[in-house]
Amino acid sequence: MFDGIELGIEFFEGLLAIDEAIVERAAREPCRECGGPLHRGDHLRKPRGGLLAIAGEAFIVSYVPHGAEIQTGTFLLVFKERSGLENAVFDATDGQVETEARPAQLDWVRADLGGRVTLLAPKQFDPARAQLRLVTESMVYELEALREQGTPVWDIAVCRKMVPRSERLAHVGNAEHELEAPIEVARGFRAARELRARLGAGVLDWSAFAQRHAEPASGRPATVRRALLLVQLVEAVVKALEIYPVDVVRTERRDGACIVTLRARAETDRDRFAARVGLGAA
Repeated sequence: MFDGIELGIEFFEGLLAIDEAIVERAAREPCRECGGPLHRGDHLRKPRGGLLAIAGEAFIVSYVPHGAEIQTGTFLLVFKERSGLENAVFDATDGQVETEARPAQLDWVRADLGGRVTLLAPKQFDPARAQLRLVTESMVYELEALREQGTPVWDIAVCRKMVPRSERLAHVGNAEHELEAPIEVARGFRAARELRARLGAGVLDWSAFAQRHAEPASGRPATVRRALLLVQLVEAVVKALEIYPVDVVRTERRDGACIVTLRARAETDRDRFAARVGLGAA
C-alpha cells in the first residue's frame, strides 16, 4: 500500500519548464506552410473543469424548447421482462411471431417504431416518477426512466408496458411531439448501456420534450450548485464575447511571411450585447 502522493509547487514548476522548452524549440522552426517566422501570442487562458460540462448539459436539457422536433441523434429503448411485449406482438401478428421468439419480437417493434411515432409527455413532469408514452399506428409503449444506482436517467427509456392502441387515446394533460429521430431498440439492459457508450453525445434525452416539475432543491449544497452553474454560464457568455467578428480585407506575402489584414465588422449583435453588459466593442 502506497501513501498518498503530495504534489508541491516544484512539480508544477517542472511541468511549466517543460512546456516553455517546447515553445522555444517550436519558435526556432519556420512556418510549415510558408517558411516564414513564427509569431507568438500570449493570450489569457482559463482553466476548465468537469463542472462546466455537467452544468452546461443540465442547462441545455432543461431549456430545450418544448414542442421542438429533435432531428439529430438517436433515442435508446429497452424492454422490461414483464412488459407485455411477447403477447402484444403475438396478437398483432396473429401468432406468426411466437411468444418465445425474442429477437423476432424486437425486430417487429423496430419496424413498428420506424413509422410515424408520437411521444406523449405529461405537462407536469417529474423525472423520477413520471412516465412517457410512445404511440404508433398500432401500439402504445409506456416508458419510464432507467434507474442507475437509484438515480433516474432518461438517456435510456425503459418500456414498462406495451399494449395495442385503441381508437380513442386520452391526450388530456399531455403534450404531443412527433419524433423524427430514429429509435434504437436494445436487446437488453447491458446492450443498451454498451450502445449508449458507443454513441456518446449522439444519444438523445427522452425527457427533453417534457416540462420538468420537480421539488426545488434547498440547503447549502443546492445553493452552491446554483452558484457554480451561474458563474460558469456567465463565464461561457463572456468567453463568447471575446470572439470578435471581423472581415478579411486582404492577404499578402511580405519577406516570406503571409500577412492578413483584418477589419472589425461594424454594428454586430456581439457589439450590441457587449455594450449592454459593459464590455468593449470590437
